[in-house]
Amino acid sequence: MAVAYAEVGEPEQAAATAREALPIVAGTRSALAREELRRLQAALAPYDVEPVREIMPALAAVG
Repeated sequence: MAVAYAEVGEPEQAAATAREALPIVAGTRSALAREELRRLQAALAPYDVEPVREIMPALAAVG
């Protein structure tokens, strides 16, 4: 869902959704979930807004 928000130009909503998902993904060994975080990082990369700057280090650490 977070990737979809980023792809339609809603980076703040994408970051908020990612913030909710990170603890769940961190608690799993799912390669698919981690791949989705990498996709999200790529989708958010063009956006230079505070919520994105705040979430990117956490995405990198978990993904």
